[in-house]
Amino acid sequence: MKLKTIAAAAVLALGANTAFAADIVHDAGMIPVAPDTFYHLFDHDTIGTFTDTINFTITAGDLASSANPLNVMLSGQNVSNIDNLQYTLWSGSTSLYTFNGDNTTNWATSLPAGDYVIKVTGNANGSHGGTYGLAMQLAPIPEPQTYAMLLAGLGLVGFAARRRAAK
Repeated sequence: MKLKTIAAAAVLALGANTAFAADIVHDAGMIPVAPDTFYHLFDHDTIGTFTDTINFTITAGDLASSANPLNVMLSGQNVSNIDNLQYTLWSGSTSLYTFNGDNTTNWATSLPAGDYVIKVTGNANGSHGGTYGLAMQLAPIPEPQTYAMLLAGLGLVGFAARRRAAK
């Protein structure tokens, strides 16, 4: 009996040392089409793990996104630092894509118009927590006239190649 009590006390003591930064919920509204960009800095001024929720809406298309921790070191001390930054794109209760927050541009392709959520997770462990930036934009969708011009151009190239081969 004493062993179970000691084990339970040890588990509770270890769990008590886990710190959680305050989670942020942000409404980004309608994500713009390139060249315009949604960009926001998320500041966690407490140390610990976090899961932020960013709600947004898009018109149909390809969504480009990137997240990056903005780590600051001063006199050899991490003043602002985030480790293990990741973000996941959700449509309702379905996880669509998960990306590392490493300042790489990531693409979520052929998304239908609608409401989406990005959940960002990480560990703010600088002496003053940590900050990260998130950017998103939609790739412009070509107009139907663009496709018609492309097909007409390909037809003309094919016609010219056929005429040269016939000569």
